[in-house]
Amino acid sequence: MQFPNHYGVKNLEPLPYEAVGFAQHAETGIIKTMTDAIKNPNNIFFEIGFSSGMMNMSRDLFTKGWSGVGVDMFERPDERLGDLSKVNYIKSKVTPDNLIDILQEVDIEVDFFSLDIDSYDFAIAEKLLKSGYQPKTVCLEFNPKFGPTALASFPYREGKKIFNKKGLYGSSLAKYINLWTNYGYKYFGFDMTMTNVFFYHPSTVNDLSHLPFHKPTDLVFQNDEIMQTMIKMHRIWQIEDIWTAYNY
Repeated sequence: MQFPNHYGVKNLEPLPYEAVGFAQHAETGIIKTMTDAIKNPNNIFFEIGFSSGMMNMSRDLFTKGWSGVGVDMFERPDERLGDLSKVNYIKSKVTPDNLIDILQEVDIEVDFFSLDIDSYDFAIAEKLLKSGYQPKTVCLEFNPKFGPTALASFPYREGKKIFNKKGLYGSSLAKYINLWTNYGYKYFGFDMTMTNVFFYHPSTVNDLSHLPFHKPTDLVFQNDEIMQTMIKMHRIWQIEDIWTAYNY
């Protein structure tokens, strides 16, 4: 199984349950493994970063009859998807300021949650958890260039774009692990292309610790010196203290 890698590095060896579907890489198999382990499934998803719906984390689910909410800035989902009567598509930018309003459209009992907006993702995830939402399984894009130990993420600044999708975006793996495990979730590794990290809540999902999964030390990027330099060159931190901002 081979996939193009965003970062010009060799992919990791695939996990035995990684499989190709409508997700961009091999996340489909990981998502299926987690959702199959849900104790009392209701087949509801919530995806922030739904895109056109053609290639995302929830398409494998809603094509199998799941219902849920997809949020993105696309005018509408791709017409080639056919019947989307079970998908509530919300055309909107998502920020920490409007997330609670969007959550009014989302069932409190979400089986699968996905977040990928290539920017202040951590701020969204933190606000979601603080609001009391507890999705059963979780898929989050992270930035592997931060390395396995840096506690760093790009913050939300209202009205300012302080990131770019070529490398300066998102959250580090370690910062996500700290956040979600502090809310009782179990870490379930990341995909072979080092794009998305996964978590599940043991109160609603059967234990998956017997399965192999990628550990933080498996990241190809083992130090954050390059990322520190890139961040220091970014315009927002030219006027802020680099270390304060870096550990935001």
